[in-house]
Amino acid sequence: VVPLPLPLSQVRQSILVMAPPAPLVRLAALVVVAVLLAGPAHAAVPLAKGMRSFGSVIKAGHLEAGKEQLLFEHTLSASSTTSGFGNGGAVTQQWFAGDTFTTNPDNRLFVYVDGEATPSLNVSIMFFCGVGPAEQRVGQGWASETFAHTADAGMYSTLAIPFAKSVRITTLTDMATPFWYIVRGVENFPVVVGDLILPPPVRLVQHSLDALTLPVGPGGFFPLANHTVQSGSGGGLIHHTTMLVTSATDTKYQEGCVRVWIDNPTDPMYIASGLEDYFLGAYFHRMAPYHLPLSGFALNATKLQDSNDLMAYRIHVRDPILFSDRVLLQWQGTENGALNQCPHSFPSEKAGTRASSDKVVAKDAPPQNLTVTVTSNVFVYEYGAPKE
Repeated sequence: VVPLPLPLSQVRQSILVMAPPAPLVRLAALVVVAVLLAGPAHAAVPLAKGMRSFGSVIKAGHLEAGKEQLLFEHTLSASSTTSGFGNGGAVTQQWFAGDTFTTNPDNRLFVYVDGEATPSLNVSIMFFCGVGPAEQRVGQGWASETFAHTADAGMYSTLAIPFAKSVRITTLTDMATPFWYIVRGVENFPVVVGDLILPPPVRLVQHSLDALTLPVGPGGFFPLANHTVQSGSGGGLIHHTTMLVTSATDTKYQEGCVRVWIDNPTDPMYIASGLEDYFLGAYFHRMAPYHLPLSGFALNATKLQDSNDLMAYRIHVRDPILFSDRVLLQWQGTENGALNQCPHSFPSEKAGTRASSDKVVAKDAPPQNLTVTVTSNVFVYEYGAPKE
């Protein structure tokens, strides 16, 4: 993080001395001081030799149904250098628009890094931008730390996609459609997550569930991400999660806790006391839709009759989930109050200490023979060895 050029006390004195006596101007000066005292919102990246912007646009392009088509490709320039950060480059922003291009959840985005035959990213464009299948229209645009839905048919993502030598981006749609597209990136640019500058080499890994259906109740663990770092890597972190959860009825599936297993421990670390809690909401059936910098949540995400479903995202740039060797992110549809599951106190109860008549058991117990279905994407960054 770039330090302030003066001690805060001197900055405060300088601002107030220079400010004229007008009350509005004095208030503005105090606001500036408050911002300085609050500190920077992100890690600051110093300029380095070899940094160079790249990008392109497509205006009123045409996509053919069932044909994978090129959106953009870039190879590092011959004069590019990696002396500054040791990175090749990164795609830093993608914007998509088109009435049938961005409102069809089956339209796919593929990203091929460094000549790979299988794309590193294979994702619905809507999901890539944190938008659910029934959210084609937006009354008022919203933006999070990572993506945004700016207009009925416009959305973007700033998820950094690193590469060492080259990147190739394509799309596939199931119907002929016009489209608009913007892509931007920087050569020799580090990947920054919150206040962390990730040491190179950095790669982005996508973990997906495609309409996985499991029973509601103990044992129905959804493996949202199960990642083991490559040999020689320094570690990794979970960047964000998007989830579409559907169920035929009100099954109380939302009571299930979210947990993460870091580097093969004997017990998990619980990171949320319920599904809506993971997305920083509360009281599932009373929640209004919201889109905030770190989380978003909308019930009735598919607009299907007699459904109890949601579309949500959770961005971990302010509460990074870091690991050295392996991470397993899990969610279970309800906990049923069973022993050794979601804690009800700290320290957590030991086996056999909670009475079988505990009210939590009765309250959280789901109906029998019901299921819940999850479509999800979890994006993980793997990075090189940090400096000692």
